[in-house]
Amino acid sequence: MAKKTGGFSQPPFSQNWSYQEVLSPDSHVDVDDIFLTNGITKEMIFESQRNHESMRHLYSTVFTKQNIQKLGFRKLMEQIRSKLGKTTQLPTCTINMLDVGYIAPVTLSSAKVQTLANSVPLPTFGRRKASSTLHTKFILKNINAIFKPGTMTLVLGPPGCGKTTLLKHLAGILHVKGKEELLGSVTYNGCKPDQVDLGSLAAYVQQMDNHFSTLTVKETFEFAHKCLVGIVDPNDPLAINEEHMVDILISVFGLTECADTIIGDDMVRGV
Repeated sequence: MAKKTGGFSQPPFSQNWSYQEVLSPDSHVDVDDIFLTNGITKEMIFESQRNHESMRHLYSTVFTKQNIQKLGFRKLMEQIRSKLGKTTQLPTCTINMLDVGYIAPVTLSSAKVQTLANSVPLPTFGRRKASSTLHTKFILKNINAIFKPGTMTLVLGPPGCGKTTLLKHLAGILHVKGKEELLGSVTYNGCKPDQVDLGSLAAYVQQMDNHFSTLTVKETFEFAHKCLVGIVDPNDPLAINEEHMVDILISVFGLTECADTIIGDDMVRGV
């Protein structure tokens, strides 16, 4: 059972790790003090923006359990991002769509109304098969748009008008099959889709939640975390931080009370 401390729920990291510490402890420690204590210089911060290994070294040195307890997870992350932002502005992405079109073949039958007679095998009724012709349909046609960073775009339309197709195309998961055609171009900061890592740049969230209903909230976090991080080398300095990352995130999101409750679905009761 989780303990109550000052109106907050205490997560099960350790006896000395409280919920208040994870969020924002009552501490006057600044991230500059942490950088100074750990030997992080301005040159190292600047180099981390250009070199992946330098960035890993910076985070593995600063983002430790001890520093999280000292400054708080949220405060530490905010100050690190602010510090990196002062060094160099993180890149943003502008998406341009030019004359985008998506054509798919559809079969049109001469049978106008669906009845019992034309929906079952024809030999039963002794009728000839209704003629059908193959036509092409524009799912998307002449789409021109610009999605600027820091903005939110609402896509509205009736069912079947191509909203899902448009979003999948932006996320790079629209795969052309058979006689389908994809027209026009989509660029990300002027780069083609095969020139950028779309997996880390864009994501398509389905309308229906695709969770394992029998997993608990914590197990779902652990599953997602392992899928994103993969197998961590025990000799990697970051492995020390990965051990507690799921518990920290659950506390930050305020889900400690339901961490051991199953997700559930329409048939299984859960959160």
